[in-house]
Amino acid sequence: MSEADMVEVECESCNMRIRLDAHAVATKRKLQKRVECAICRNSRVSKEMEPAGLFQTDSADEAGLEGIRRNLRPAGASAIF
Repeated sequence: MSEADMVEVECESCNMRIRLDAHAVATKRKLQKRVECAICRNSRVSKEMEPAGLFQTDSADEAGLEGIRRNLRPAGASAIF
């Protein structure tokens, strides 16, 4: 990606001026998605993932995953992960 492929746009969340790939900006606008800076995008994604429980990292979760892994292993296999 060259400097010529970059465009300066305004983040639609915080109004900060950012430089992004022109093709990515055109695609986002075509799909009617927000053009956001990395900070706003990461913040939005983490807020969307949190209610879904994708950030649970307590030991009970790990124990639950280990149980699932054990049940998925074919007989005689040492591990599938």
